[in-house]
Amino acid sequence: KVKLISTYHNGFHNPGSILYSYKRLLIDKFTYRKYHFVIFVSKTVKKDILMSMSIGNYLVIPNFVSDRFQTSYQFNKEKRIRAIAVGTLKKQKNYLFLINAMEQLKGYDISLDIYGSGYLEHELRMLIDETGAKVNIFSDEKITSRLHSHYDVFLMASHEEGMSIALIEAMTSGIPSLLSRISSFTETAGNA
Repeated sequence: KVKLISTYHNGFHNPGSILYSYKRLLIDKFTYRKYHFVIFVSKTVKKDILMSMSIGNYLVIPNFVSDRFQTSYQFNKEKRIRAIAVGTLKKQKNYLFLINAMEQLKGYDISLDIYGSGYLEHELRMLIDETGAKVNIFSDEKITSRLHSHYDVFLMASHEEGMSIALIEAMTSGIPSLLSRISSFTETAGNA
């Protein structure tokens, strides 16, 4: 017998998940053995996976960030508000919602910089051009506390997350966060 250790980073076995795949569920059920060991990155992911699979040997080990992230946020007294969003440019992250929201805020002195790359980049850039929203996309930037310190608020409108490292980095940097109401964000940020 070979002991297998697997990790789950998303609750994609939940039929309500935007990432749900019946084929993936069948493959996992077919290949899982009682002597395998599973690591979940959050209680939320554990709950979603155990909803459709019976797994005996597991552990929840929450994601964490490097100690290079330190509190760096300073309140900005200027009227201008600079928002930051970080993550892979994919449907799950709900960037279309953020860009459409920024379109509604065009008359205000607020801008959004999105840091990430992914298959939606071209579509998002086209929507930004079409709407005139004050949004920029940066594909190749290293995310640091110093970068966070240039912003007033961290935005994350994800439909779902396992346990967002980008959110943990923002919280560690001390930047205020505006998040969608999903269970993994509640688990990570509490009721803050």
